[in-house]
Amino acid sequence: MGILLNGVYNMNKISHEEHLFLKEIIKKTLKSIEDSKDEIFGIVNHVKDELKRIKTDLTDVRNETEEIIESVDRYELKDRLARRRLSIVSQDFENFTESDIKKAYENANEIRLKYHQLKFKESQLIERRNDLERQLINTKKILQNGETLIGKINVVFDYLSQGEAKSYENGKTSKEEKINLAIQMLEAREQEKKRISREIHDGPAQSLSSIVFQAEICSSMIKKDINRGLEEIEVLKETVKKTLEEIRGIIYELRPMSIDDIGLIPTIKKMVKNFEKSEKIKVNIKTGKVKQELDQFIELTVFRIIQEILNNIKKHAKATKVDIQISFGTVFMTLRVEDNGVGFNVEETLSKIKEEGMNYGLIGLINRVEEILGEITIESKLSKGTKIYAKIPISKDVMLDEIKVD
Repeated sequence: MGILLNGVYNMNKISHEEHLFLKEIIKKTLKSIEDSKDEIFGIVNHVKDELKRIKTDLTDVRNETEEIIESVDRYELKDRLARRRLSIVSQDFENFTESDIKKAYENANEIRLKYHQLKFKESQLIERRNDLERQLINTKKILQNGETLIGKINVVFDYLSQGEAKSYENGKTSKEEKINLAIQMLEAREQEKKRISREIHDGPAQSLSSIVFQAEICSSMIKKDINRGLEEIEVLKETVKKTLEEIRGIIYELRPMSIDDIGLIPTIKKMVKNFEKSEKIKVNIKTGKVKQELDQFIELTVFRIIQEILNNIKKHAKATKVDIQISFGTVFMTLRVEDNGVGFNVEETLSKIKEEGMNYGLIGLINRVEEILGEITIESKLSKGTKIYAKIPISKDVMLDEIKVD
């Protein structure tokens, strides 16, 4: 299976010399990964310790902030009462002596000084608390990225050491072994993405509770300065909105949860609708009925293929119209996408990709189709738009059958 560019492209057989070369590359890669493992684990553990410290400090600062806010409120009331008494004493010379006036004046000044000290400490604590909350969010992101990296390293290391490395060590790899390894790699990758998706959904989303706490602090500020309190709340609301949008975006990029909830076709249609709205490009989509249930990793790959095609159209095609047709059989599904954009020279573009590493979107599209043993045809001419046709197996069983037939 390979790329069809107005014809058929066949993958070349690997020679004995290439086997030895690949074997050496794998050995060096495994050594490099193993040498880096301890360092990466050390960094992640350090980040975990730092996260614990920040959480402890944040809890202490939050408690202290609550206490100081209560003290500020009490002294604000005391300050008003002391100023009122000073005013009364200063104006009533018949009932109060000079000593009484002096005492009231000193008491008012002492309370006022204490009040301003508490206000200054309150502003410092709030600034410290906000800084720790930002540190908490950033440290959680770093930890999640580190754990994701460890997961990827483990998948790659196991894949190379148990699969490809063993095969090259023996100097041979059967087609069935190759497809089994490819399927395992795909499934492991998607499982990892699902795990990360759940963690982000349950982790950063829950961390928003700290923002809610900050909102409560803001509401207490309204009692002292309503305008300042309302301004703080408006800023906080915008922060919450942006944070939620970022979290939803991350979850969607890792794995569109709607595929599991509503299915592949409704999820694709939802993506197409958003694409039309954001890019002002008309998209006509026709879909047939699913005749045989698709494997989950096939569904996600199909979604990513269409996503990649639309992304390429957005970046390069300058199209005003796109037609998408999806058909389902009992063994294969087919995808046709046509746009009326500026087009390009297919052979020249693929040559530039090999020589200069350009156009990662196109090579990513080809790789996605190839890794599930699909076929892709790309037809395009300058000023004539682009047509993409893909034939995709509906399950890993079909992929295995195809290999056995070959």
